[in-house]
This record gives sequence, C-alpha cells and structure tokens, in this order.
Amino acid sequence: MGTPPEPHQYSFYRLSTIGWANPLLRQTLALLGKDTSQAVLIDLSSVVFFDSFGLTYLAACLDRCLARPDTPKVLIRPPKRSNVNQHLQNTGFYEAIGLGDQFQAREPNKDRVDLVHIKTLEPLFIDGLLDFLEGVQPFAPGLKPSMRMALLELVQNFADHSSSVSGAWASGHKYQGRITLCLLDLGQGIPSSLRGVQKYQRMRDPTLIHLSTEDGVSARSDQSWSRTAHDSKIRSC
Repeated sequence: MGTPPEPHQYSFYRLSTIGWANPLLRQTLALLGKDTSQAVLIDLSSVVFFDSFGLTYLAACLDRCLARPDTPKVLIRPPKRSNVNQHLQNTGFYEAIGLGDQFQAREPNKDRVDLVHIKTLEPLFIDGLLDFLEGVQPFAPGLKPSMRMALLELVQNFADHSSSVSGAWASGHKYQGRITLCLLDLGQGIPSSLRGVQKYQRMRDPTLIHLSTEDGVSARSDQSWSRTAHDSKIRSC
C-alpha cells in the first residue's frame, strides 16, 4: 500500500469575523468548491478571535464538507490561544463537526448562545434565545412577545427562502457589552427565491435584497407579513 496523500490544508486568518469576512470566504469557498479524496486540514492556529458570524459560518461550511462523499476526513489544527480554543469547545463547535469526544465537556456560560444546528422551526431554541437576551438586558414591558414573533419569523425565513437541505445554524454571545447573534444557512438565498415571482424575475440581486426589506414583498403565496415582526427581523440581522 502506498503512503496516504497529505491532507489538503486551509489556513484561516487571525480574525474570523464578519468584519473580516473576505479572508474567511476565500478559504471556505475553496474548500466547498474542491472535489478531493484527500483528507482536509482546517488550520485555525492563527485565529485569535471568533465572532458569532465566523463561528457559525465555519461550522456550516464544515458540515457541508463532511456531508460530501468524496471527503474522507476533516482534521482540525486548533487555535494556539487557549481562550479561543476553549471558546470553540464550550460553544459546541467541535461537537458540530464530530470531534466533541476529543475535548472536555462544555462549561455553562450565560454570556453566550451555544452553536445550534436547526433543521426545523424550534420554539424551544427561540425561548432559550429570549432567556439569553433578557438575562443580558431585561426587556421593557410587553416587548418579549414581539421579540419572540420576530425571532420566529427570522428562523422561518431560512425554510421559506433558502432551499437549504442542511437547515440553518445559529449562535450568539456577549462581548465587551455588545450582543451579537447570527442565524445562517447555505441555501440559495432571497434573490433566487423572489425570482420565482414573475414581476421580480429580471431584477438584480442588490435590488431584490433591498425590496425584501419592504412591507408586503415576499415569495410566499400568503404575503400577509407582520410589519412589526418584519422590521424587528431586519434590525436583528
């Protein structure tokens, strides 16, 4: 038998955040676009910070990579900084890519929403998210029901628009007094969905994304939107 080929390595930039999305996208798009029988090595050794977007997006991409029949194995070179590696462990990142048994159990923390893979509308997840938000910043009287409606709408959005076979991913955390939440899928997106409506077929992606924020614009057969929920959803994105 010959020597197994070396893993194909993808090295990630020190900031895995939405503000530095381009380096993250370059590596993950290369990863998702490459058909290979080689093992894949995800090198996170240089990463010093993950925000909710970076964590959620990378987990979703690795999940898709693992689902491909041509990828025999995904290896991780963890961050050198112990606090960053601990953050990945405690949020459930390693569990999400099938490596949870190689690390210690998570430590509970009220300053984060653990990484969740959502395949259907899950009210219990929404309730947990509301508890997290209320624990960080108590709601004004009457706001919680409106927030719950907005978050349900946000989660429902991936089912209506993305055509994602792998569902959606969510996480969130509090850092330096700021709360960030990320709900993400790898589906076709709002523009492709809206083009199923005849009057939107010739419009470009930026136009369709802008239209999607307006009241009554939807690819659904039932276009009865709640303006309050929709506006809250946009502010949450």
